[in-house]
Order: sequence, then C-alpha cells, then structure tokens
Amino acid sequence: MPVVEKAWAFFHNEVGTYASIEGGNSPGINCFDALGVSTVHHDVTDYATATAFLKGIQNDLAAGKTVVLGGPGPLLSNTIKNNVNDPNTSTDENTYHRGAHSYMVDHVNTDANGNPVSVTLRNPWAVDGGVSPGDPDPSDGYVTIPANLLFYCSGGFGSITV
Repeated sequence: MPVVEKAWAFFHNEVGTYASIEGGNSPGINCFDALGVSTVHHDVTDYATATAFLKGIQNDLAAGKTVVLGGPGPLLSNTIKNNVNDPNTSTDENTYHRGAHSYMVDHVNTDANGNPVSVTLRNPWAVDGGVSPGDPDPSDGYVTIPANLLFYCSGGFGSITV
C-alpha cells in the first residue's frame, strides 16, 4: 500500500508528499482509477453487526486484497463515540461514520475462539495521533481499534486488487 500512496502523491499534483494528498481525491479524479487498480467499496450499513463487518474485512485480507478504510483523524482505541458537532468550536467532534482520514488495515485480531474482536490499522502518515491504551509505541503509525468502535466510526472499507 505505501507504493500506491506514493504513486498517488506524485500523480495527484506532482509533489510526492503525504501533505500534498491531504483531503483525498481531486474533483473528477479517483485515485484508484488513476492508478489502474480495482476497488470495491463495502458500506458499513451492509453489515448488521461489528463482528460481521470485521469478518468482511478479514475475508478480503485472506483473499490477498489490500483493505483501506476511513475514520476520524486520529482514530484511536479511546476515540469517543459522538454524532454531534459543537458549532461553538472549530474542531469537528463528530466521529459517526467519518471518513476524514484513510487507514490501511494491517490485520484483524481474533479472540481464543477465532471471533474477530479488533483491527490493527496503519496510518499512512506513520503517526498514531496520540497515546492510547494498549499502544506500546504511539509514533509507529499502528493502532488497534475495537470492533464496536470501528463499526461506529467508519463508513465502510475498500478492497483493492493491485
């Protein structure tokens, strides 16, 4: 996935930095189409439960696909579930089905019975955004998000075939 990100950074505006692609696609340009990769979007509302959502992610990873998803930036294990934005602040506090930042799914974590319970995400900017419980290195770009929080915060995931 980092190679795809770098290619998009150069294609997008010929600068080649992560900062240059902040905010995602330009109007009329889809990065996946521009880079010639196939992608399928899976909306979170297509799944009845957080477990089913994670199983969908797990199945696509097992099939060899790259999986990306959106969420609030930063998305941490202690992100507060909130579907209200305070108009008196300049910060967007709403975390419900947000896609403000993209993450790569590294892997799905399971319990002793094989049930998916969380996902480990990689922030392409290689920062976690802050210290969160259970994160041994808050500056490595990897963060583990519980299933129910991801189900609440993400709008869905994209499966990419390169």
